Amino acid sequence: MACHGVVEPSGDGAQALLVGLAHDIRSPLSSMLVLLERLLSGQCGAISFQQERHLRLVYGATFGVAGLANDALDFARSGSGLTGGAPVPFLVADVMGAVRDMVLPMAEERGIALRCSFSRELMQVGYPAAVQRVLLNLVTNAFKYTSTGSVSFSAGIIPGGAVVFEIEDTGSGMPPFGEVGKEGFGLMICRELVAEMRGTLAFEPHVPTGTRCNVLLPLSFHP
Repeated sequence: MACHGVVEPSGDGAQALLVGLAHDIRSPLSSMLVLLERLLSGQCGAISFQQERHLRLVYGATFGVAGLANDALDFARSGSGLTGGAPVPFLVADVMGAVRDMVLPMAEERGIALRCSFSRELMQVGYPAAVQRVLLNLVTNAFKYTSTGSVSFSAGIIPGGAVVFEIEDTGSGMPPFGEVGKEGFGLMICRELVAEMRGTLAFEPHVPTGTRCNVLLPLSFHP
């Protein structure tokens, strides 16, 4: 008698399925982000403060899901490299400010204090899109495990010229980094990106509660 059951995809088949699913999800999300940006910019008429706040929350959530789709695509194709292109001069302040603006609506809605500190004159040579992606994933992850208190992130130079980014939260603490089955695409991509940029990524418990994350990147100083 024939048995009918679920056929598990092979490794290559599962990867193709993941890429196809991520592509299908990313397209409508991109359209949603464009529409939300038009609404927020006032192109479709004036909106109230409360409407703007709600739209920013929806935008943040949509952006997060779109980022997850991108992470899935990159994870499936990580063998080809993630940073892409050549290093360029950039202001660390621009990257930090962009991350702050994206997570601020989330912090305000949940009543969690958001603290961000950095030098506005800190210009480096590196991969700004990759740095921003790492920071956004890590800060968003900090919010995931924090229900009360604060989330903070900062950037500074250490002896030798490298830049250290620090993310701290007062949450319940995340599962051990790298633990099988508990590390999402976002954190796996962070690890891959940091490795490609020849940096280090470390997590440690923060007493009495919460987690501290340090990202050390050997970015080159640009005068």
